[in-house]
Amino acid sequence: MIEKTIITVVALFLLYELLEHVILPLAGKSFGKKRTAKSGSESLIGKPAEVVEWKGKTGMVRLNGEYWQAFGKGSFTVGKTVKVDKIHGLKLSVTAYENGNSK
Repeated sequence: MIEKTIITVVALFLLYELLEHVILPLAGKSFGKKRTAKSGSESLIGKPAEVVEWKGKTGMVRLNGEYWQAFGKGSFTVGKTVKVDKIHGLKLSVTAYENGNSK
C-alpha cells in the first residue's frame, strides 16, 4: 500500500514538472505573440525623432523630450522627422522617416 502511494506521488510530481517546464513553455512560444520592447533602449527603435541640428552625417535629435547624438547616411535638415534605426551605445542611427515628414 505504501509503495503504491509513493509511486503515485512520484508519478504526479514528474507529470507536474513535465507540464511546468516543457509543455507550458512550448505552448507559450507557439501561441504567444512576439512582444515589442516597452522599456529600455530597444523600445526606441522605430520611433520618430526630430532633427535639432545636423552637420554632414551626424547631429542631435529630440526623442521623447530628450536630446540624443545621432548619425545617419542622409543629410537631414533641422525640423525634419527621422526614424531610429539602431542604437549604438548612447548614439542613435537614424534614417529618413517614411510616414511623412512633419515640419
